[in-house]
Amino acid sequence: MSQTTKYKEGVALVKIIYFTSKTLADGSHPFMVRITKNRERKYVATGLSLHSQFWNKQKGSFRKNISTEKRRELEVGFQKWQNEYNDSAEALARTGEAHEAKDVATNVSDERKITRQFKLLAYFDELISQFEQTGNVGNRKVYRDVQNNLAKFIRADFKIMNDPDEVAKRVWSKDVSFEQVTVKFCNEWEQKMRVDGLAEITLSVKFRTLRAVLNRAIGNEYAKQE
Repeated sequence: MSQTTKYKEGVALVKIIYFTSKTLADGSHPFMVRITKNRERKYVATGLSLHSQFWNKQKGSFRKNISTEKRRELEVGFQKWQNEYNDSAEALARTGEAHEAKDVATNVSDERKITRQFKLLAYFDELISQFEQTGNVGNRKVYRDVQNNLAKFIRADFKIMNDPDEVAKRVWSKDVSFEQVTVKFCNEWEQKMRVDGLAEITLSVKFRTLRAVLNRAIGNEYAKQE
């Protein structure tokens, strides 16, 4: 950022957009946070996506054929991202310092690094909590089953911690960072599940769920792409 401006610094415009310029592996398009300031734009991945048949691009809204469950999940996600980046934009404007769209994104990223450092099992809890808020019972059960299986593999257990200022949460005795989820880690997990007699279709579901968790972590900048 540069020096303090002599005029009142404007607030960057934050909007969630359906980014059709990019197509994901499953054929869906991602939703991005678009930050606009002084005619410059910065895009931030949200980890949220939707197939085009469920989105009306002209109206910028959901089509009627989208499931209620999916719509609620996305609406909660939109609100979370919108609020987070709006707060950052307004906070920077209050400082009176000249800044650009990219500074709004950097400010959010820095705050995340300070306040939240997720590991694998803990991040499962975060996602499961979101599913509970949106009534997404199906995903909640699948994610909890995969989390329990991973916890067994890692040999971790948890205890409930109650804080007067926070919602009760699970604290894991042992957890792994996203960087530790390597090919070797996945191969050993697969071998353990095969020894336990899990069917091929079950293995496929568990790895597909783990991949979805990692993609969300990357989209939220809790994990690195590599």
